[in-house]
Amino acid sequence: MFQSKKLNLLMSFLIAIILWAYVIGEINPVTTKSFVDVNINLENQIALEERGLAIESISEDKINVTVKGERSRIQNVEKDDVYAKVDLALARAGHNELDVNVRTPEKVNVDNKSISKAKLTVGELSSEERPTKIVYVGSTNSDSEPYTIEKTPENVIIRGAMNNVKKVSQVIAKVRVDQIKDKETIVEAELVPVDKNGKKVSWIRLNSSQIQIKAVMTKTKKVDLEVPIQGEDSSDAKLEYSKTVSIKGNADVVKDISKIQTEPVDLSGYDQNTTIELKPILPKGVQLAAGSDMTAKIILSATDSKNINFDRDEIDVVGLDENLKATVEEGVVISAEGKKSSLDNVNKEDFTLAVDVSGYSKGSYKVDVVVVNKKAFKKYTIRPSKVTVLIE
Repeated sequence: MFQSKKLNLLMSFLIAIILWAYVIGEINPVTTKSFVDVNINLENQIALEERGLAIESISEDKINVTVKGERSRIQNVEKDDVYAKVDLALARAGHNELDVNVRTPEKVNVDNKSISKAKLTVGELSSEERPTKIVYVGSTNSDSEPYTIEKTPENVIIRGAMNNVKKVSQVIAKVRVDQIKDKETIVEAELVPVDKNGKKVSWIRLNSSQIQIKAVMTKTKKVDLEVPIQGEDSSDAKLEYSKTVSIKGNADVVKDISKIQTEPVDLSGYDQNTTIELKPILPKGVQLAAGSDMTAKIILSATDSKNINFDRDEIDVVGLDENLKATVEEGVVISAEGKKSSLDNVNKEDFTLAVDVSGYSKGSYKVDVVVVNKKAFKKYTIRPSKVTVLIE
């Protein structure tokens, strides 16, 4: 009895194997296989550009696809065998919805796809030049910093939809600092167009996708910073700036440098507090190290104001119709501010005041006072800024 049960189990097992082999080997059932994030290829981009257009944005650049077919075929299908495309030949300026077509291997069909249409915005084609910039990433010793000797190209031409081109402030290449050695090193890196916040701008083509740089790992050193002061009235102002600056260069070069100078600053050219950018004079083979502050504040040690009164008949009337008569009803005061020494030379003759009444008919109007400053004095106010003009 026991042996009979064992025999039945064995027979059942053998029958199951035979049936499975028959289904797999002879019937070859239809099955499915899914692929995620299949790239959507955009065809006829050149043809689009020939019409003066370019892609500005696209809703989806990837698609999920499920294919079906006989098991023997499906089991050999890989993601690279599934090709999704959008044909731009029919795209027009503005918003578009274009079919997403999927090509599969022979006798393998598309069972499902996550999207059937792609939404695209197409804009006017534009091209401009932008500078390239090397961005070093990673950490170095506190007294070391990479020095860019040469980069090629210095500038690149960017092409794309006008709205995207306008966003690009520069084209950067990220280079790891551990790639730069103590001797001159040549490195190639990918160029990426970015906006003012450093974010990549999509759908931009470059005339060169790679940059080659020649760089060397240099030594940094903190040195004194001297700023020559010029100007007859320099005693009326002072210049505030960092008295030291960090430089970088070959160790044999920077070891003998204890200070650097900037181009002279003429304080007589300023009549109000302001911030300027200093221009360093650097020896050959020396650059400013990262984080160097080259700004300076010009602070006037003494400021004053001077009021200049203009009577109403000292304000010219322009644009008046020849059949009409105009009367300015009130005078104005110009208040000039700046260094006392500068204000001594500011006089009424330096200003011309006028009101433009072109197109005005009879009546009473408040009209802006237009000031022509013959000496281009930088800081002044006018009170009131509008005057009453009676036209009869």
